[in-house]
Amino acid sequence: YGMLGSCYSATGDHLAAESAFRLAILLDPTEERMKRGLAYALFEQKRYAEASAMFEAMILAEPGRADLWKAQANALVGLGETMRAAQNLEFAAALGADDAASLYFLGDIYVNERVWGLAVDADARAMRADPDAPATRAVQAAIDLRMRGALDAAGDMVARIESFHGNRVGEEDRKELLRTKAFIAVRSGEGGEEVEALEELVRLDPLDGQALMLLGDHALVNGEPERAALWFERAQGIEEFEADACVRHAEVLATQGRFADALPLRRQAQQTRPRATVQDFLEMVDRADRAQGAARARD
Repeated sequence: YGMLGSCYSATGDHLAAESAFRLAILLDPTEERMKRGLAYALFEQKRYAEASAMFEAMILAEPGRADLWKAQANALVGLGETMRAAQNLEFAAALGADDAASLYFLGDIYVNERVWGLAVDADARAMRADPDAPATRAVQAAIDLRMRGALDAAGDMVARIESFHGNRVGEEDRKELLRTKAFIAVRSGEGGEEVEALEELVRLDPLDGQALMLLGDHALVNGEPERAALWFERAQGIEEFEADACVRHAEVLATQGRFADALPLRRQAQQTRPRATVQDFLEMVDRADRAQGAARARD
């Protein structure tokens, strides 16, 4: 029955696997392999509470088994108990199962829980766990922190990547690191060297939408709205960035009182990617444009 359960699991028929493993356990309740097979079959059916309970019982019997701690962590994530899952992964790492995949998973949990310092620490440990791996996964961790607004943590992660990988960072990963550093610098109102590098990136790749948007943001921060408008206008021609670039360009024009010019851009953005905030702003600009027109008519 145990072999039959394994065969069903291998073919993806987890309900049949569950039945086979239950029969095996009925015939021999001491067989731990069958209990693990049943727990995994339950997990694959998204019956996370039952799977977690089974892994819990097995952990109590064999607390030194790192694979059981990690298996229960997956079930706990399915239940939404992410910090308990993080505890399990930390226990597994303490038991020696500090593989890169588990540590990056741990870092993702900490990012979702907004525990930035622990996220950076977990991702740095993941790099050390697999020193020969490319920097791509660590770079993605830095991007995730940046996207969540954790700019200090993102900067810390970038510094650790550059210190650990040095010149071994691939070209695409190096570009992403540069974008992240530039984003942080732009948001802090700094970034002279990074902006020069971004301009070089745009010269090499005119369709680098992220670089164009960052250059526009930097120009705005430094009080250069006309220059910002030019960068956003270039980004509008790139499908992936069209909506955001139209919104940012329209905002620049609106701050200059050019409501009639801002309206078509807002409408274009709304057609490309409808958003409630854009619609609200569209209505506000429309009202301002009408008021401006009425004032000119009175004059």
